[in-house]
Amino acid sequence: MLIEQVNTAKELTQSESYNQAVAALEEGYASDFWASKDPTATAIAMLQSLELLRKITNLPEVASSPFTENTISTMQQLFEDFVAEKDVIGDLVAASKDLRLLVLGLDRGASVLAERGCLLGKTQGEVSFALNLNEEGQLTMQLFSQMPETAERGDEADAETLQTKFLENLNQNDYQAAYNLAAKLCTQGYYAESLNCLQKLLSEPQNTKESSSILTLMGANHFYRASYETAIQFYLKAQEAGESTERAEFNVWEASQAAIEQDPTRKEHFEALYAYYFPEASRQL
Repeated sequence: MLIEQVNTAKELTQSESYNQAVAALEEGYASDFWASKDPTATAIAMLQSLELLRKITNLPEVASSPFTENTISTMQQLFEDFVAEKDVIGDLVAASKDLRLLVLGLDRGASVLAERGCLLGKTQGEVSFALNLNEEGQLTMQLFSQMPETAERGDEADAETLQTKFLENLNQNDYQAAYNLAAKLCTQGYYAESLNCLQKLLSEPQNTKESSSILTLMGANHFYRASYETAIQFYLKAQEAGESTERAEFNVWEASQAAIEQDPTRKEHFEALYAYYFPEASRQL
């Protein structure tokens, strides 16, 4: 499984489809790859994946962190020893636990950004995430955002093409493709068009389980058009629909921060709102 998924990820990386490449690697590393009868082939596949991970972690959407850098450098040294025919299979098995965590974190981070309308390799780092381990050895993720209040709108002909493709995918019940097109409209500054597409997705009964992702992206559209209070309402609806508290809390905090900067006289209002919905949050407004 790992070998096949690494090969798939290589092809996707070459076409700069980084979100899909990370998803392929996550699927491979989620398998029991050391159960293979050929541990050498598995180690070679891991070495190839390390080259892909180095490229992916250098994308502007992936912020540098001690965990990311240490994991890659440790694995690189072990692979160099392995190539030099040193007996390090045992060490590779132990160290691969952190590599598996790194891949899992990248997949989660890529998913969070995609829900905000941003794809890996498609921004200039306006939105990014950093991965680390806490004191208990659990994976943590920190989100950063520097998105402007409004994005420069793309070519209108491209927007029309995207909407046409969206409807085609919607008619074919291809949720992921339709969602990605709605997200692309958002990143190109076509917020009303993106919201219209997302509303169509939300109204489809078969997409009920995806409603939290749809509502989160709807909130992101409102955030980027500087309608911060509306964005907060959608982020809270997304949480009710199943969005993680961590993601919802960050989104509401970010929108509250922007709203206060927009109108400082409403600072107490947004502080109270944030404290009401997230009383245990560590962030401050």
